[in-house]
Amino acid sequence: RRGRAVGIDFAVDALQTISRRAPGTPVIAADLSNMPFAPGTFDTVLCFGVLEHFEGGAEAQVRALSDLLKPGGWLIATVPYANRLKRRRARSGTENIVEAGAPFPPGLSFYQHCFTRDEARALIRSGGCDVIRERRVARLFWLLGRRTNQQRTPKAPSPAIIQRPVASTGSSASLPRAAVREAAYLAQWLIPGDLTSHMIAIVGRKPAGARVPR
Repeated sequence: RRGRAVGIDFAVDALQTISRRAPGTPVIAADLSNMPFAPGTFDTVLCFGVLEHFEGGAEAQVRALSDLLKPGGWLIATVPYANRLKRRRARSGTENIVEAGAPFPPGLSFYQHCFTRDEARALIRSGGCDVIRERRVARLFWLLGRRTNQQRTPKAPSPAIIQRPVASTGSSASLPRAAVREAAYLAQWLIPGDLTSHMIAIVGRKPAGARVPR
């Protein structure tokens, strides 16, 4: 509704599924290291759950995303948060979480990085964007919201849209999903973020006077 959008992923099978379920949806198979767009193409770039998976760091990828933005454009990203529990587990040396530079436990290999708040901000700034806002996000928000959808009302599949589950409207239905989500959202402000948060959402903005690479 706010303008044209294009989806990008390097997993071709996922893109094929989208194309089958939502014909006409613009999706492109691409890699952050070799994007098929000219610099300054987009007003906004959303990058959720991607930047943490580059073992050597994602500074180059953030720069590539920033290059795609018009001056004044927005980069909105999420990365896993190194909360207090994760940091404690890393120090224990007995879990599948280790501190940076520590050897991996036997039989395990790299999966993703977790970031402190300062590290997440620095990552976005490495692409030349100013950090406008950053917020830790707690898993509680999704867990409580999901409990209201245990009962489903079947709906005929449509090849033109991506189906979304519909909550039951019968007498056995649980609390309205919106109300539970709102309660979970408010609860996040009462519980220390360093205990429950598992992700960080960062909003960056490319300076209005930034030069567009050629």
